[in-house]
Amino acid sequence: MVLQFQSQQSYQNKVVPSAAVLFVYVERAHGLPLKKSGKEPKAGAELSLRGTSYRTKVCDRSTSPQWDESFHFLVCDPKQDMLIVKLSHSWGMALGSVVLPLRELLVEPGLVLDRWLTLDGALPESQILLRATVMILDSKLAACGKGPGETARALASAASAPDVEEVDSIIPSKETATAANQELRHRAVPAHGGGDQGRSDHGQVKLSLSYSTEENRLVVLVHACRHLIACTKDGSDSYVSFILLPDKNRTTKRKTSVKKRELNPEFNERFDFDLSLEEARHRRLDLSVKNSVSFMSRERELIGKVQIDLAQLDLSSGVTQWYNLTEEAS
Repeated sequence: MVLQFQSQQSYQNKVVPSAAVLFVYVERAHGLPLKKSGKEPKAGAELSLRGTSYRTKVCDRSTSPQWDESFHFLVCDPKQDMLIVKLSHSWGMALGSVVLPLRELLVEPGLVLDRWLTLDGALPESQILLRATVMILDSKLAACGKGPGETARALASAASAPDVEEVDSIIPSKETATAANQELRHRAVPAHGGGDQGRSDHGQVKLSLSYSTEENRLVVLVHACRHLIACTKDGSDSYVSFILLPDKNRTTKRKTSVKKRELNPEFNERFDFDLSLEEARHRRLDLSVKNSVSFMSRERELIGKVQIDLAQLDLSSGVTQWYNLTEEAS
């Protein structure tokens, strides 16, 4: 194995060859803190691994910025290296950060991590949505270098070490990196009964459904709704409520916060369930989008429903997509 081979070698000039390539797709953040003035921040994200750093664009003022940018890093030791992501207002005021040890990716199915990560040094609800994958290099050696000259010298040094095979050129080309990064953008996985093909009369809800083998948990992420029907002239005070069937005691019932007067609300709320993968596959997610009303109100309460059979999904890989809402769950 490449990682085992590398750990047993000593290299001239202390140049350690690359064992993998890390591809990172930075999608968006949610719930970022406001500036001291009360204004929304102009957020940018800086990604660093060892001596290499990249910056996203700086978004217009928003507490939920969206970047949709991809980057890649050469990785010398996936078991020890860490990706550091720092968010700031125009590269000044800190908005939160997260440290991702790459060893966590090594235990993910397909070496892919795709989820919301909580930001340290920010609000409790501050999160960033990342998709990261590690590509373990097939060839035995590829040098870590910041520039073409350094890479060439490192390759030459590593190749001169005793009992080392000839080095193949496996530093990703621009075309290869671009193709891999484009692959990361395809977050939605087709699933039975869902999809984004057409607008429903009752709107849609976006969910991420996955199983974390590391935590032995079913993870349900409620991202957002769109095109909801208005229950009053001011819109709808919308929220999402769901339960995992069968559940006689209703212990799995959960609901999001309420978004006032919103027909396209964003929630980005995560719910975890301590279930085995086999148990999760025998459950159905029964979900309703509702209008929050008082007990005596005559306003419409139910906006739409959907029921999802988890046995039809690849929970190990994870599914993110929009689901059509209907008047009654089918």
